[in-house]
Amino acid sequence: MRNAAVVGAVRGRSHDLVSRLRPLFVEPWVPLAVLGLVQALVVVATVVRAKHDSWLFSAGGDGPSLYAAAARVGNGHLPRGTSGWVEPLLAAPLTWIAGPSYRSGLPFLVLVNLLVLLPVGLLAIYGAGARIGGRVVGYLAATVWVLAPVLSTFLFVASYHQRWTDLVVPEAIGLAGGTAFPSMVALTCASYFFLRLLDEGHDLDAALAAVLTGLAIGLRPSTAVVLVGVALGLLVARRWRGALVFAGALVPALLTLVVWRWRGPGHASLLFAVPHVDWDLAGHRLNADIREVFWSRRLLQFIPFAGVIAIARVSWTKALFVGGWLAGIYILQSPHGTVGSTSIWRVLTPAWPAFLLLLCSLPLLFPGWPARLRAIPAGPGLLRRGSRALVAALGLVALAPLVVALVLPR
Repeated sequence: MRNAAVVGAVRGRSHDLVSRLRPLFVEPWVPLAVLGLVQALVVVATVVRAKHDSWLFSAGGDGPSLYAAAARVGNGHLPRGTSGWVEPLLAAPLTWIAGPSYRSGLPFLVLVNLLVLLPVGLLAIYGAGARIGGRVVGYLAATVWVLAPVLSTFLFVASYHQRWTDLVVPEAIGLAGGTAFPSMVALTCASYFFLRLLDEGHDLDAALAAVLTGLAIGLRPSTAVVLVGVALGLLVARRWRGALVFAGALVPALLTLVVWRWRGPGHASLLFAVPHVDWDLAGHRLNADIREVFWSRRLLQFIPFAGVIAIARVSWTKALFVGGWLAGIYILQSPHGTVGSTSIWRVLTPAWPAFLLLLCSLPLLFPGWPARLRAIPAGPGLLRRGSRALVAALGLVALAPLVVALVLPR
């Protein structure tokens, strides 16, 4: 009888443990795995439809110049005339294997985008959406992330479809070798940890968000404008400790950028470049240029404002962060691209996750839905143990590029 009671108790506890763990394996991993397969099909369809020359889908972008800079770093010298430091440093070992030719290294860069960054971006956009409005908003964000590059083609006039398919979509899903796609994924990952910081206030989340934001800035310095949204979120949330940790973890990336521009030949003019805000041209891009090729400019105007209000029904801090992220990049970057050449979509790529989150948060406008679609409750989460040691390790890793930028000869 005693043995039977012990066996029954063990079975009961095992059943309870399995019932608790089962949702972790079924949801969200199974739906996200299905979306990952759909995403792979989207990549295949794009490869079939878009015009390309072997691995080269678009001759535009900063890929060739950055790979040339990586080859110079691989030879032990600081590169000339490049603004960002991440890709030249990370791709330098690749030039030892593939050689200094951009075409020879492009397959490796594209495979990293498709096999690593594309799935990571899917997980990150789901996590960010779930932090805003629960699993439903997370799944909606992940679905739009996968399908939007293809389905959005039909929102443009027929004469623009070919340019969108050949030039914009490949870069949006990682088939190009520039920094637009990696910086977008880095910001998406940073947004997840930053939203988790706003919810829970852990130092590790602040450090991870800062390091990923620093990587995005190191890839494309123009993405630093996202710090406007970060500052607004931290200020309204009054996360003073998190703000200090975030600032401290971000400093190495910013110092690396300053040293990179100061020491690199031809970078001195970039060091003191002050961004110029052209309100008239930014407005003209939407009200005139995009209006000529897009289905409805009113829709593009409605989504950001309505999305901010929708997220504000859950959290004003999150609304200010996402809204500031989108507004800052659009206002500062849209004047630097044109619709006819499709370069405007490249310079706005880091803002797409923010626009997507605002779009997928619109269901929160319905009465009673914010309570039903509540955000994921605070819990232990990932990487909670040994947080202080991990924060210190992140700090050491973030300092490594600064040391390289100081040591490399001109």
